[in-house]
Amino acid sequence: MSTNVEEREAFQREQRLIRRWDVIIALLLVFDIGLIAWDWMYLAQ
Repeated sequence: MSTNVEEREAFQREQRLIRRWDVIIALLLVFDIGLIAWDWMYLAQ
């Protein structure tokens, strides 16, 4: 019985880590796109 609870807690911890990585990747993508857009604006002038 106790092992089942531990497994569920471990699963929730993993899900939290995965969600955090999703946020980090999303932020990196936004940052990357912003840099590319800024480069294009700079080159266009």
